[in-house]
Amino acid sequence: MLWDGYYGNQASQAGQRAKTLKLGPIGDEQDARLGASGYNGEPGAVTQTRVGTTLLWTMESAAHKGDIDEDSVRDLATMLAKRSQQAQNGNEPSAALNG
Repeated sequence: MLWDGYYGNQASQAGQRAKTLKLGPIGDEQDARLGASGYNGEPGAVTQTRVGTTLLWTMESAAHKGDIDEDSVRDLATMLAKRSQQAQNGNEPSAALNG
């Protein structure tokens, strides 16, 4: 779907055995991978979300297992999608991460 071209190669940043992660109902299209990307099994994730005319791409990595998880990946992607939609609607982006 969204992983064609350059970003398709970047999906491997979440590791060869990365699993698909459901982001929920954000944006017009979305896809994500979560896995172990480091030499010692450190977690990594990549997401893509299309919101109107923008394509948002994130990459997260951590030094230790447990530093990122499904919820933190979803929270970041959701916040960025909301900010993008706010800007496209002509509003000042105000969406933020909780906590």
